[in-house]
Order: sequence, then structure tokens, then C-alpha cells
Amino acid sequence: MGQRPATYFLARDRLIPRQFANRGDRLAFSNGILILALLSALLLLGFAGDTHQLISLYAVGVFVSFTLSQTSMVWYWLHAS
Repeated sequence: MGQRPATYFLARDRLIPRQFANRGDRLAFSNGILILALLSALLLLGFAGDTHQLISLYAVGVFVSFTLSQTSMVWYWLHAS
């Protein structure tokens, strides 16, 4: 599941602001796209466009998301049986 459907379901369940559930004319989640664009622009400005730092930040993000997904699968597996 990608980020946009995930934010839609979280907004629908009222776990994040409900504005993330709004779809635009092309069935894209307009507010989520705008927030992602703003955050990516802030990251570019914050790191002054230095790709070495941005790639390191990307690697940390991939590692954290992989670790969280694996941890939740193990937790589900242990509690399902």
C-alpha cells in the first residue's frame, strides 16, 4: 500500500487530519500531494540540496520503515496464534 491510500484510510478513521481524505478531480488525494510537495521542498532547502545528506536521510527512512513493517508482522504472527 502506498502513502496516498494509507493516509486516506488513516484520515477516514480519524487518526490523522480529515483533509487527507479529500480527493481531487483526477481521483488523487490533493491535500496529501500538496503536503508531500511542501515537505520535500523544505527538505531540499534545509539540506541546501546536498545529495550526500539527502541520500543518507533516504537510507534512514527506508531502514526505519522496513524495520517497523517487519516488527508489526512478527507482532501479528505472535499474537495471531
